[in-house]
Amino acid sequence: MARRFVFVTVWLWVWSAAFSGIASAGIIDTSGAILEIVPPSSVELDALESNSKIFAFTEMPGLTLDYELAVDITSPGFYGEVGNLTPGSIEAKTVVDVYFIHFDPVSNLVNLLGSITFDQDILGVIVLNDSLNATDRTLGFPQTAYPTGLNNRGLDFGGVYSDFITLSEDRRTISINWQATRRVDQIRIITAIPAPGALVLLGLAGLAGTTRRRRKQAA
Repeated sequence: MARRFVFVTVWLWVWSAAFSGIASAGIIDTSGAILEIVPPSSVELDALESNSKIFAFTEMPGLTLDYELAVDITSPGFYGEVGNLTPGSIEAKTVVDVYFIHFDPVSNLVNLLGSITFDQDILGVIVLNDSLNATDRTLGFPQTAYPTGLNNRGLDFGGVYSDFITLSEDRRTISINWQATRRVDQIRIITAIPAPGALVLLGLAGLAGTTRRRRKQAA
């Protein structure tokens, strides 16, 4: 009876993880100035400031896109000019995780570097003002206030205070080199999530391990 209970419990967990979207992609590493936080109440200008930290949080885990999503970067590479961006789109009905990166220095010119790595492929990055403004309502965390319509909230390319961003060849890591004064730098990152089959295999592997341990203990 105990063995049957364990099997049913693990199988229900596998089914839930595979089809409810709770086991979606995640941030697995950060370096430099980037700090992962829970979604804040606001990322409006002057609401979440730091001269030493760039904040990252999950906006929408396991989101099914109900429209074709336009993004500004789709290919690995180094980006320091608008003309080098690789715009494209993510198909409607794609299930994704959405993340937000926010930098708002307290004062003066601040230059911070860092990187953030995910456990799934990055499908696209949103870095321009218009793209951010257009996606606040559909991709933003519902309880977070965004500076929709604010000028220069996206990355600054080719100016006096240029920003730089790199998408790694394996599509898992974003590296940033940002400069800002009394205004924000913000981007959105959209990643894939594990296929349901992968979650099922993960759950079955856990079940097999549990069964082996129980058999060993019984012996």
